[in-house]
Amino acid sequence: LKAVKFANATRSTIGATSIVSAVSGAKIRVLHYEITVAAAVNVQFKSASDNLGSNKALTAGVCQTYCPHGLFETAVGEALSFAIDGAVATYVQVVYIEVA
Repeated sequence: LKAVKFANATRSTIGATSIVSAVSGAKIRVLHYEITVAAAVNVQFKSASDNLGSNKALTAGVCQTYCPHGLFETAVGEALSFAIDGAVATYVQVVYIEVA
């Protein structure tokens, strides 16, 4: 079994923030995420500059989802980050595993 890991990050200005650092030789597979936003904002998960999954157009509140097989994953050796397109307090938490 792969070790399940947890990470979180916050951002309140336009741009991207790293959630999980790159792991040499491994992908970061997200099993669960929770996003909390203070107002309307778009949130996009990223592997380097590539978008992962769909853009999340959120209003104030919480968005979360889970899949035991994985929702999306980074490319090998790339960090997981998220970007927002507005100056909105945003909190992201992920549950993930590292896979070859």
